[in-house]
Amino acid sequence: MFTLTMDDAKTLKNIFDAVVTLIEEGPVEVNEKGLFLRAIDPSQIAMVTLNIPKEAFSEYTIDKKTLVGLNFVNLVKILSRAKTGEKVTLKTEDAAFIISFSGGKRKRTFKVPLLDAKDLITKEVKVDPEAEITLLAGEIKDSLKDAELVSTYLTFNADKDKLEMTVRGDGGKLNVEFEKNNDTEIKLKDDIKNAHASFSLEYMENIVKACPDNNKIKFYMRTDMPLKVEYKVDKADLSYFLAPRREE
Repeated sequence: MFTLTMDDAKTLKNIFDAVVTLIEEGPVEVNEKGLFLRAIDPSQIAMVTLNIPKEAFSEYTIDKKTLVGLNFVNLVKILSRAKTGEKVTLKTEDAAFIISFSGGKRKRTFKVPLLDAKDLITKEVKVDPEAEITLLAGEIKDSLKDAELVSTYLTFNADKDKLEMTVRGDGGKLNVEFEKNNDTEIKLKDDIKNAHASFSLEYMENIVKACPDNNKIKFYMRTDMPLKVEYKVDKADLSYFLAPRREE
């Protein structure tokens, strides 16, 4: 059993927007440190991990560590009904998950069924990166919009001076260079000259979609290996793994 309250319900909705772009359902663990989930999309191309620390909640009480299975699509639909200034409280009751909104002159309570969490547990993925890149979210999202005009996949190539995004398709070719500056950082391992890999454009757009434009996104790359992407939404930490596209 647990009771978690966040003073701004819309903030919680924004956080779970970053999950539901890829994942429809998965296990949620509530422990002494906060709320945690890790789930993989049905095609097994991408995985998302979410950490919301207990400090993000105005009320945080648990009897013991609890694991519940949730449908995130339904959860976000309910959270979308939050009004400005409303608080949201999450709790478990018997075999149900309770979402309550309070504020103003009324209180609303939704009760949704729980899923079998044991069938949804996903193991952690680990990749030793050759390159670490930090970008402004707004810049990468704008570049991905350009990429839509050309193809359905893209290639990243990082060296010590820049990150290059190349897109080729029937619509032609697009080349975007992110050079080192105050907003763009690029770090390569000492023995590495460059790192490169190709990825699905649709998945990449879904991964970065929920990140506020002024926030920074971190990419951890290794040649032809899964890409790790990290960013924050409010106090929540999001990380993703995206499988590379194999050239035919």
